[in-house]
Amino acid sequence: MSNTKQTILIGTGNVIIDQFLSIYKEDSSLVAVDGGANHLKKLDIIPDKIIGDLDSLENKEYWKENTEIIEISDQNSTDLEKALENTQSKLYLAFGFEGERFDHTLQILHVLSKYLKKNIIFFAGTDIIFRLPKRWSIELPIYTRISLYPLHKTNILASEGLKWPVDELEMQQGHLIGISNKTVNSTVSIEQKKPNLVCVTHAKFYAKIMQTLL
Repeated sequence: MSNTKQTILIGTGNVIIDQFLSIYKEDSSLVAVDGGANHLKKLDIIPDKIIGDLDSLENKEYWKENTEIIEISDQNSTDLEKALENTQSKLYLAFGFEGERFDHTLQILHVLSKYLKKNIIFFAGTDIIFRLPKRWSIELPIYTRISLYPLHKTNILASEGLKWPVDELEMQQGHLIGISNKTVNSTVSIEQKKPNLVCVTHAKFYAKIMQTLL
């Protein structure tokens, strides 16, 4: 498998179409995760691949004639996991993996916890969700919302630029999390012992955040 710089994944969940189209380009590497191809059919966009168990894919004959289909029936992994296992990319931009069902949101956290060597930015409405590297620094407008959620127990060694500093804190589910913090300087930095923190912030900053993960 070739290792592309950036791959767009699209799933069956909620997709803000204008948001997706503002990021998708005709030369983008695009993978539909099972029924995520249904979104693309309405937009007359052909993905490079469709990966999944295909239980939610419509118009199968149409897709067989127009793109590569990788059908994997294993029920011990989600379609998103199947897609990540069968592609290589330095960065994934993932749409359509959250929606009205909360178990889809749990899948996002599961995947961010499992695939430590894959950089994934999930688009969830007007937010993005991604895992922070051990050392992370970025320039953002003052008063930008930054929420921090630990996938596993993590020790934060240092932080700068946050309204409520998280220096030398130990975060863990059921113990301490960092919801709705804000930036107070234009530069924000966080250093943790292990890369176990998930960050949630505004989707409009995705391009800046991409550069910090590559």
